[in-house]
Amino acid sequence: MKIRSLLLSTAALATLVLSCSDDNAHMSDNTNLVSFKSTIIGQSAISRAANTAWGSGDGIGVFMKTGTGLSSIVGDADNKKYQTTGDGNFTAATSGDAIYFPSSGTVDFVAYYPYTTPLDNYIYKVNVANQSSQEAIDLLYSDNATGKSGGNDVTLNFKHMLTKVVFNITASDPVTSLAELKVEISDMKTKADYNLGDKSLVEEGAAANIELKTTVSGLTAVSEAIVLPTSAATRKFTFTLKVGDETESFDWDASSQTFVQGKKNTYTVNLSKVDGVAISPDADITDWGQGSSENINIDLTPAPKPVEVEFFSETFGVPANQTGKQNAAIATYQAYDMSTATYSASGTTMPNIHANYDLGSLGECDFHIQFPKDEGTGYTDKVFTIDNIDSQNYKDLKLSFDIAGSNTSVKISDLTLKCNDVEVTLSDNSAARDKFETVTVDIPDGVTKLEFTRAAQEPAYGLTVRIDNIKISGTEVTP
Repeated sequence: MKIRSLLLSTAALATLVLSCSDDNAHMSDNTNLVSFKSTIIGQSAISRAANTAWGSGDGIGVFMKTGTGLSSIVGDADNKKYQTTGDGNFTAATSGDAIYFPSSGTVDFVAYYPYTTPLDNYIYKVNVANQSSQEAIDLLYSDNATGKSGGNDVTLNFKHMLTKVVFNITASDPVTSLAELKVEISDMKTKADYNLGDKSLVEEGAAANIELKTTVSGLTAVSEAIVLPTSAATRKFTFTLKVGDETESFDWDASSQTFVQGKKNTYTVNLSKVDGVAISPDADITDWGQGSSENINIDLTPAPKPVEVEFFSETFGVPANQTGKQNAAIATYQAYDMSTATYSASGTTMPNIHANYDLGSLGECDFHIQFPKDEGTGYTDKVFTIDNIDSQNYKDLKLSFDIAGSNTSVKISDLTLKCNDVEVTLSDNSAARDKFETVTVDIPDGVTKLEFTRAAQEPAYGLTVRIDNIKISGTEVTP
């Protein structure tokens, strides 16, 4: 038994030695081990994203295949990671990533940068929302290495699959610093699916603003971005910086600019106090790395800020025949300030025009709207309406009015306000007794009708509420 056991062990050892010898012979066959050199179209042989050299440890993903697309992968050469020491030559990152030529026939290679895993259906997820690391978002692709076999040198010629935009910026009077300069591009999608098999790029998600990476040196700066290759009906670049003591923003309409795959658009921008904005013809778009030259002069003379205009003011005027304390029916009152508007009231003991009521410390007041208190039961809501208000030439509307209670304080929300039949929330704060206080509230643009409602009071002897000086303001709409 001992002898047979020894013989078996010796035989197994011999088999193991032979097996290892065969494997080592295969692994040491450098004629079949694939390594790569690289170039990038439009740049030097060892350069990549953001005009810098390959860094030590930079990785690419490599596929060895036959036929079209990536449907026929050879062996297990599927998204293998190859790395460079920084010289542009790539070798397998680990022994498990090593690719060997087949013993016969020819193969093709597809490669991309930067390496990622896993890949779902060979889709590379592009995301250019964050521009702080240009190298991390610069998608490169190579499929030039075809018909290769053992002993062949394999050079991967990479192309940029996205678009680069560069602004070379200078500034003069009145700019004294570019330290707070920010450049953004609007209406750009930031995500896309890139198919490594058929080279299609499909945009995903909603458009957004992208902040460019900006490097400042004194009164010069470089702002750059890697973006999806697209055209757009609306697109603008916004330059935000300090002009004197104010932070100002200036727009450049770039809707005519086309962002082409693998190209770089370079613009020279002068930020200065000039008359108007001068933009030269469309840039010459060239291969990435060569740049182009277009001069853009951006006027730093601050544009007039929107001015708030009071376009509706109803103080309820003064009738020609005013004598002493007066009440007047809203429908027949003749001294309204806004002649094009219409005024109406409804409800039991309707609101009325009232004047010369003694409001405590203010003494007698002028004409205003009074919502009388209820003295009994069966009352309905009192509603005062102003219609046919013309606000079409204004936006960012604000409504203000004065409110007071009689003999006691009232809450502002004791009134209900509707604009074009849509309720606008009023504060629960109290208004003083026998003293008008001004309330201001944002209201929707396009308002044509205001409706103030004083709910019927139960039990009897509710509170009297008074309002005056109804005004609407807004900024003019630019044609």
